[in-house]
Amino acid sequence: MLRVFAAEDRDMVQRNVAACLDNIGQTHNWEIRKVRKDGSRIWVRENAKAVRRLDDQLIVLIACEDITERKHAENALQQSEMYLTEAQRVSHTGSFGWHVASGEIIWSEETFRIFEFDRAPSITHATVLQRVHPDDRARVQRTIDRASLDGKDFEHGYRLLMPNGAIKFVHARAHAVTNLSGDTEFIGAVTDVTARKRAEAELHEAQTNLAHVTRVTALGELAASIAHEVNQPLAAVVTNAAACLRWLNRAAPDLNEARGAVRSIISDGNRAGEVIQRVRAMVNKTTDQKAPLDVNEVINQVIVLVQHELQRHHVSLQLDLAPALPSVVADRIQMQQVILNLVLNGIEAMPAGHGPAAGTRNPDAP
Repeated sequence: MLRVFAAEDRDMVQRNVAACLDNIGQTHNWEIRKVRKDGSRIWVRENAKAVRRLDDQLIVLIACEDITERKHAENALQQSEMYLTEAQRVSHTGSFGWHVASGEIIWSEETFRIFEFDRAPSITHATVLQRVHPDDRARVQRTIDRASLDGKDFEHGYRLLMPNGAIKFVHARAHAVTNLSGDTEFIGAVTDVTARKRAEAELHEAQTNLAHVTRVTALGELAASIAHEVNQPLAAVVTNAAACLRWLNRAAPDLNEARGAVRSIISDGNRAGEVIQRVRAMVNKTTDQKAPLDVNEVINQVIVLVQHELQRHHVSLQLDLAPALPSVVADRIQMQQVILNLVLNGIEAMPAGHGPAAGTRNPDAP
């Protein structure tokens, strides 16, 4: 009798029959593989019960049901679920279902892993909001409320605050469907995008560092021009101070002339300070700070720094700026860097003021 069963299942058959004989009259059932004459295998469900015959002998009655197709379908479903689970784990994307009327939410295994909750048959939005970062909680609640009212697809990103203090970035999107009962349900996915967000932050920091190095390098090339721009007002300060002393040392001090000299000293001192402030602003390592800018003002600030460089290369610069231009929203330092590179490119394109460009600078402006 055992030959009709797969070799690896025969011990189980003997245990099942023994269980029937130990519990006379009690029905037992199990699923097992059998081998046909042609060697092919089928799955069967067997219902068995031990009874006594009229001669008091025990006999085990067994009824078989072919469940091969059902088993194949179950195996295919299990394999599909395994593939889906692994794909979600690899992509850090979990799935969820939300029944609006009951508020019940069903999560996949990966969604529980992302939120770091223990698995449960279902959860509620109140549980979800426990993990949402306090600064994002009101915005997430508004998205949920709006979706429950209009029944439309939604998509949003927010942060999670984990029990250990770590912060995760997630992005969720959901599609609205109507179930057989006419109720609205949302089928969606939530992706852990923390790694991408960190990479973006690191890239932005690298770009900021590169922009800073570029600015410092360009200003190093303009060191002579900067020194010239600072030395001019400082020399004027000394000259005007000497003149002021002469006006005051006269037998009859000329106070009006002395006051004029002092005013010139103040003006020249402010001019030197402005040059230094512009240089410090370009050297400082700062993040993007976009604000309304007067483009003409930014251009004039850069031209002041390159005057000596223009004179050293015998290059004449003529400005033709349109008056009353509207302001633009941009980062002042980045704008200055762009204009500075353009001017330096123009200077290098006209060596000693003769002929075509011998070479051009490859601007590294942000």
